[in-house]
Amino acid sequence: MIHSKKALTIVEITIGVLISSVLLIVVLNLFSSGMKNSSKTLTHQDNMEAANILMSQIECDLQRATEIKHPGWNDSDNVANWVFQNKNVNITYTYDGATGLEGIRRIVNDNGKSMNTIFSKGHPVKIKFTHYAKPTSIEKGNIKNYEKHGMWVEVVVGTKNSDIASFTLKRLITIHSPK
Repeated sequence: MIHSKKALTIVEITIGVLISSVLLIVVLNLFSSGMKNSSKTLTHQDNMEAANILMSQIECDLQRATEIKHPGWNDSDNVANWVFQNKNVNITYTYDGATGLEGIRRIVNDNGKSMNTIFSKGHPVKIKFTHYAKPTSIEKGNIKNYEKHGMWVEVVVGTKNSDIASFTLKRLITIHSPK
């Protein structure tokens, strides 16, 4: 038999298809893993941004506050209320899950006019306010001076699917002229 064999056999084709399939599966798994990590990173970044926006607004409001009405001294709650110098402006922060929007509701009452804003819409949000007040002198039951006065604020922003990408932010915000 002088003729040389130039065609591929069925065994060679099967081995080639098998090796190509294994390589394709490995590449697709790497791509899928990268996409999952990218999605998780974007979700975490979104949660971090929502927490930072909410915390910035709370900090701005608290630094202008002159009196914390709720929670009481050294108490904690998920609802907070404080007033400004003229006592006609009252701000309340509370979790709003009843409307289905989820998020933190900021209610500003200014001389009878009410404005509502919802922060972190669509995110499961947990918030905790702890009123921190340490008096240095008490005279006839009234506090005259404070060593420190402010509010610990803890915000946790998560996702509806899982809390894997949740972000927690905790900050002590001082009040400049407490009463």
